[in-house]
Amino acid sequence: MTFSLNPGCSLGQFELGSLLWNVINIIRSEQSAFPNVHLSWDSQKAATGFVLLSIPSPPLHMLFDGASQRLLVIEAYQPPAHESVASVCPPPIGQWIVYKSQPIAQAVGANEPGVNLRVIHRLFGPTYPPAPHVAHPDEQVVSYPGVAFSFFEKLLVRVILSLQPTGNQDDREIIPLGETYFKPKIPKFLDCMDGDVKCAQIILGRLGQEPTSIHFSFHSASSSQLPPAVIVTIGRSTSEDVMCDFGAPLRTFWKEDDRMKIHAHLGTVGTQNGQSEEPNPYFMSYFNLGVDFLIDPLSNRVLKVIMHSNIPGEVLFARYSRCPWEICTTHDQSPLGTNTGKATLLIQRLKTNPCEENSDPSEVPTAGDSSSPHDPPPSESSSSGQPFNNQNEDASAAETLVKMMEPVMLLDRTADILDEGLLLQKPTRLYGLPGIAFEVTQDDDIETIWLF
Repeated sequence: MTFSLNPGCSLGQFELGSLLWNVINIIRSEQSAFPNVHLSWDSQKAATGFVLLSIPSPPLHMLFDGASQRLLVIEAYQPPAHESVASVCPPPIGQWIVYKSQPIAQAVGANEPGVNLRVIHRLFGPTYPPAPHVAHPDEQVVSYPGVAFSFFEKLLVRVILSLQPTGNQDDREIIPLGETYFKPKIPKFLDCMDGDVKCAQIILGRLGQEPTSIHFSFHSASSSQLPPAVIVTIGRSTSEDVMCDFGAPLRTFWKEDDRMKIHAHLGTVGTQNGQSEEPNPYFMSYFNLGVDFLIDPLSNRVLKVIMHSNIPGEVLFARYSRCPWEICTTHDQSPLGTNTGKATLLIQRLKTNPCEENSDPSEVPTAGDSSSPHDPPPSESSSSGQPFNNQNEDASAAETLVKMMEPVMLLDRTADILDEGLLLQKPTRLYGLPGIAFEVTQDDDIETIWLF
């Protein structure tokens, strides 16, 4: 197996800036080429800490940003002799890394011991003098735009690609060329980011008056081609709206698990007088975006939106990409919480910042905002058109919201897996408020958020 080197962009099929979910999917699709993979993360900061994905053959390390879960660094390395088993000893790094359609090792001269600094200069041209490797002081590193080469005892042992902004798209601190391999930065625009969710801003509706809406913004490959925002409104947007805005889902399936109905009121559950139940709703799943839409089969309207955080170590890890959401009560308000925040703090803020504050009719999506043209007009906040900002009303609303909060429930997703060999014990807690629920991990991270 050979990997084509594209400085500043990719090594083989692995592209800088790719989402962790996408990289894992590549490995899943080529299990014969990558039979063994090791994933490491900080157990104390599972939702925000760096994630390291290692492949033993060929020897690769891939470092992902903890918050965005984007690929920051790709490192191909030559394992020390004492770490290699004779039967699986990888070939020299210069033989399986290809540059301009030829292995790097082909540039080695007859009297040269291997890929040394002269060979790299022969292929890539002049650059700045070598400097000690930050993490491996006994190695020397030479850096080029988009790629760095590390040498031990004058022979190549590492090829490092680091994500960096290009052109003038980043006005922050400029990283010196010799430091880019250990100081990656996520650019604002990148080809592999095009179409990914940049932020899903949740605008909480007013209880009993206006539904919750989600404002999706997307990444772009260029500043000249910014995609428009998409608004999905619970109870108003339809499956046709979702298809037009997000494309075809990766999977569609009927909702068959009704075990939560046991907690519902008896008058609203089951059949009466032999009458048949209404058809089950169905899910439109966008695993690549980290979002599920639950659709009513009769009205075709969105009943529920589920967004996933893809936290390492949890039962749902790697099934969905991470959806970067934030919760607000108005469109221009600073968020009360985000997908990387702690659940306890967010729930406390929701109690003290009830959604009844949001009464600006301009924030309510209309037919032009992915809603049905047959929707009733939005109800006004008051006869004078002024927002609800009275402190007594806010306090009363907050007290009502706290009283309506359901007791905490426990969820064990591993109970659905009939496998006695499964050792993962990761129960989660469910917190419910009117129109919103959270699945919270043992570390107080939010694994999923449900809007209805």
